[in-house]
Amino acid sequence: MDLTKYLHIFLNDSQEHLQRMDENLLQLKAQPEDAEAIDGLFRSAHSIKGMSTTMGFDKLTQIAHSLEDFLDPYRLGGQRLDPHAIDLLLRGVDQLRQSIAQVGGKGDGG
Repeated sequence: MDLTKYLHIFLNDSQEHLQRMDENLLQLKAQPEDAEAIDGLFRSAHSIKGMSTTMGFDKLTQIAHSLEDFLDPYRLGGQRLDPHAIDLLLRGVDQLRQSIAQVGGKGDGG
């Protein structure tokens, strides 16, 4: 099945999720214990992972899955976010953003 006709939908939805992730990260910098912001980050990563899997973008799927895995202990209350963890999340979201931009520019599967 040719999924290229859905690329613009994927890109638009991904940009919306990246915007939400940025907002959640800003909130977490101010309040690292904000469970809603942590859950929001997880949901956006999960959504991007699902969309990437459907589109066959394996690299994006792996990055989003890694973000989910990283967030799990914080989501479940086992750990508290510290500045280093927030920095790692920022880097992960930047990687996701770069890979999505690459897919948008090339359409080659990310």
